Amino acid sequence: MAKLSTCPFCGDETKNMSAEHWLPQSWRKYLALPELYIHRTSVEGVRGETTVEYRTPLDQKFGGICGSCNSHDLRLMDVAAEARTLNLAWKKTTEIPATEVAVVATAATRAALMLIWGHRETYSYPKAAYPQLRDRRLPPDGVSVFMGFSDEPSIYAAGQHSAVETDEEKPRGVHILSWGLGWLFVVVVVPNDGDPSVANQVTRRAQKVNQMFGQPLKQVWPKSRRKSVNLSTENLLSREYALFLTQARPLLLGDVPTVMEDRPARLDEKMAKMTEADIDRLVRQPTKALPELP
Repeated sequence: MAKLSTCPFCGDETKNMSAEHWLPQSWRKYLALPELYIHRTSVEGVRGETTVEYRTPLDQKFGGICGSCNSHDLRLMDVAAEARTLNLAWKKTTEIPATEVAVVATAATRAALMLIWGHRETYSYPKAAYPQLRDRRLPPDGVSVFMGFSDEPSIYAAGQHSAVETDEEKPRGVHILSWGLGWLFVVVVVPNDGDPSVANQVTRRAQKVNQMFGQPLKQVWPKSRRKSVNLSTENLLSREYALFLTQARPLLLGDVPTVMEDRPARLDEKMAKMTEADIDRLVRQPTKALPELP
């Protein structure tokens, strides 16, 4: 008999689990997407393996999600945020209206929780956050969301996951998820179950560091749903600044960030033989016009 699995969002047990994309696959047709991505890992500041991924982030998915949550509850979060997020990704707008702040933050949090879920065998994961997201249709308790424009597209396009755990018996830790979608850069801070104090410390420190860099990121959540958010087009996030705003140990302890800019030798060898035209062909162009904003 097939073994039952439990969906982290609704708690239902089923033999018929599905795989959920961490970024919506349906958004591929609106974006210019590289054909290869460099995936780097860091666990508590210690560099892991650097690998090359030939699938776009919008093609990557993780199993263990029930069909109902996948095709209905989670999909509706992405649908609600689609037009605004994609237009931000192309810098066709700089505004998140007050009526859409919660919608955009919720979809970003769904993506962050799926990335955590996909890495759950490496890190622990915040079990209480998943049903909270599904039931409330809002980011769970203690979650913070930052967004801004980068000075080049697709920074951290493959997604970065930094985590620290401070107590094995009671997981007082934090997850920091970050990714670039076109020109849009997203950072989501998620507390582990147990005690949100570490995540709150990371958020406060991120606010201070962000201020030092001229506020390239704006805090989208928590945010009054009666106030809009306007992203800056003057102070843009660089790769250098991103290191300080996306790693747990620098934000918690003031450590020097782990520099993660190396590429596998075989990829360097391959690209050295490529012409500019070859490199241009590595970017898949959009096939559909952006959705209209409300």
